[in-house]
Amino acid sequence: MGFATNLAWRTLLTIVLSGIGCSLSGQNEQKKDSTEKLTPRMKFTAIQRNGDSILLQVAIQVRREGVLQLVDYEPVAFFYLKDSIALSLGATLTNDKGVASLWIAETTLLKEDHNPSLFKVTFNGTEDIYGDEAEASFKKAEIKISAEEIDSIYTIKLKLFASGDEILPLAATDVVFYVKRYFANLKLGEGTTDESGEISFECPRDIPGDRFGNIILIAQAEDLEEFGTVSSTITQPWGVPLNLTDDKISRALWSHAPPIWMLTVFIVLMSVVWGHYFVIIYKFIKLRKQ
Repeated sequence: MGFATNLAWRTLLTIVLSGIGCSLSGQNEQKKDSTEKLTPRMKFTAIQRNGDSILLQVAIQVRREGVLQLVDYEPVAFFYLKDSIALSLGATLTNDKGVASLWIAETTLLKEDHNPSLFKVTFNGTEDIYGDEAEASFKKAEIKISAEEIDSIYTIKLKLFASGDEILPLAATDVVFYVKRYFANLKLGEGTTDESGEISFECPRDIPGDRFGNIILIAQAEDLEEFGTVSSTITQPWGVPLNLTDDKISRALWSHAPPIWMLTVFIVLMSVVWGHYFVIIYKFIKLRKQ
């Protein structure tokens, strides 16, 4: 009877220890899986601007535990590929949004190459993220933009064309018009080019400008299959001049004098906070006297 009881206890102990071992092994395997390197997602784009410069931009993300996360403040390198040779253009860091940007001028080397321009970006990776690279190619295109006042109407005219071996107008192409703002560009409208690659747009007269009334207008053909994004800008004195003596304008988030509502909320909140301090001090003094 005693032997049977001891055997039963030993069997039960063996089962328990085996379960604990399997649990620990599972946890170690899970921990090992969680430390495996992640594969990044890279979106590489190029913007041709004003016919004389190119903006290379790459956004890097990783999926961690089912959630997309930005890869911020990590180095990336940009290259121009010509005849199977990678020519270094420069390196930079991704910002807090996981985006790295590099402006380059259309040098003599780029202008002589009438084939589609090919660029590459490389990311060496981190301790928990694999390295990766991406390529972007596009043919040369350009927007010629002009502005004039016709019958008291501010009018923007532009022509979109491919500028490789021969000049070819890009017809039936969508173009978006923006005005440059401090935080993000403000969309004014959009349209489609005609058979000559031309389009005109009426600019509103009530856009706030700088102290001289200058505004920066942007025309942009976005995400074209063969040409990437093509952009051009022009500065015109068509805005409403900034009146620095106007109280309504001077009391703003971007000025030294905050708005009245913000000042009121600040005073009320600080009064409530310091009021609590005074109540606590008063009760503490009263408690000591007792």
